[in-house]
Amino acid sequence: MSRALGAENYPFVAVSHPISSATKDELKIQAGNALQEGINFLLKSERSTET
Repeated sequence: MSRALGAENYPFVAVSHPISSATKDELKIQAGNALQEGINFLLKSERSTET
C-alpha cells in the first residue's frame, strides 16, 4: 500500500487476521504489540532526525 501511494519506506504496523474470531484477551495482546511497535517507530524516527 505504501509503495502504491509513493511512500515505499513508510513504516506501518500490521495486525494478524482474522481479528473477528479472536477473543478479547487475544485482541488486547495484539493491540498491545501493535502499540509498542508504533511507539518504537516514533522513537526511532525521532532519533534519526536529531542533530
